[in-house]
Amino acid sequence: MPNTNDTGLAAFISAKTEIDAMLERLAVLSADHFECSPEDVNWGDVGTLEHYRARLREINRHGAPRGRARRLSELVLAEECVAAANAICPITPPPSQRHPAAPRRC
Repeated sequence: MPNTNDTGLAAFISAKTEIDAMLERLAVLSADHFECSPEDVNWGDVGTLEHYRARLREINRHGAPRGRARRLSELVLAEECVAAANAICPITPPPSQRHPAAPRRC
């Protein structure tokens, strides 16, 4: 097949379609807490999410705009990560700052 703009466009669309499918799968997994019930979350699950987050940050760094827009997109990503982690395991203050009668959440 000759290397023309049409073949480049077809390859681009094919790659984009695959990326869109991956993003959709990640969104579905995220909505389902990556198939982890809050009662059963363990450090292995945390490690898996840390791995996913690191890869996504790397991708985001390369595909994100530069300058101020990049910093804003990183802040949004960080806030979304914190919100997702909180949904799985709400943040509990350290014991020194916790009321003695307050139950542990996670």
